[in-house]
Amino acid sequence: RVTVHHTDGSQEVYVHDQRARLVQRIDPDGAQHFKSYDDKGRLTVEQDPLGAVTAYQYDEAGRLIALFPGDDEPTSYEHDNGFVRVMRRGEAVWKYQRNDQGDITRKTDPEGLVTDYRYNKRGQLTEVWYPDHSCQRLGWNDFGQLIEEQLPNGSTRRYRYDALGRQIAREDEHGALTQYQWDSVGRLIQVVLPGGATRAYSYNPYGK
Repeated sequence: RVTVHHTDGSQEVYVHDQRARLVQRIDPDGAQHFKSYDDKGRLTVEQDPLGAVTAYQYDEAGRLIALFPGDDEPTSYEHDNGFVRVMRRGEAVWKYQRNDQGDITRKTDPEGLVTDYRYNKRGQLTEVWYPDHSCQRLGWNDFGQLIEEQLPNGSTRRYRYDALGRQIAREDEHGALTQYQWDSVGRLIQVVLPGGATRAYSYNPYGK
């Protein structure tokens, strides 16, 4: 069980099972979310605070082939070499093209609009070209960490990390800075929000 304490006195609670899987979340207002898993650790059922249930179905290889949301049309998936190539929801169809590494290079939505994706030699996403011909660019350091995002509107998000690779700061497109603090064993213990408010995280002896 992990309890997140907010500066306004409210708290969020996260409950895990013996396999460290999240099975329950309690919001500050007391609303509860539930998750269930099969014996292979795959998510099978989710229930939101209003009681709506979403069910997940897998094939023998463990691939998600159908999703049954409580208040929407079922979604089905077609795979090719282990990757989703086609997704259907009612009459709507999404199609995906991939490179030899399995990365999505083109997505076509139900209206025929196309989004293209480009990668560097390391397989990291570097450009996203949207149907309106705008582009989002991503920059990475030598350690494989995302350090900059150039948004289609020209603004920029930036990220900083410590020597252990943990994110310690995030600057959004408006210049607002969020900072993250970690303990000696790599657990997040505090978040300092742009306005100065903080969120503290505590853990039980099992690290939950």
